[in-house]
Amino acid sequence: MTVASNEPRTWTTLCESLGIQDLLAHRIGVDDDAPARARLTEVFQTRPSTDWLASPGLAGGVGPVNGPDDLLDDPQVVERRTVVTLPISGARVLANPIRWHSQSGIESTHGLSDPPELGADTLEALSAAGFELAEIARLRAANVVNATGS
Repeated sequence: MTVASNEPRTWTTLCESLGIQDLLAHRIGVDDDAPARARLTEVFQTRPSTDWLASPGLAGGVGPVNGPDDLLDDPQVVERRTVVTLPISGARVLANPIRWHSQSGIESTHGLSDPPELGADTLEALSAAGFELAEIARLRAANVVNATGS
């Protein structure tokens, strides 16, 4: 688990929730106080991390250390729709972090779709770049470009 209590208010809440008022004057990270770190370690080792994570007094200051698999289903990731499922492939991908205003303030205002198949846009891209159809056909025949589209 991880502990983030780097402000006086959160540090005070942490010390009071743990019953270690003797550490109220310490500022871990600023003072880099080894005895205070040892005291915190001693207290946290008295119970399993699941107990500390469930403690309402520590809410906001104590959190889990997630592995990659845990992150995809983390309640905050789900609630913020940070990972989205593509409609055709079902692949889970990171959502665009830029969110334009929407009625709920959550929805992304840009389209969400699977990427095109490899070569699906080759003809259009090469045509837009000024290649003639005969030249594109020669490039396809020579396996210089992959084109699955028409």
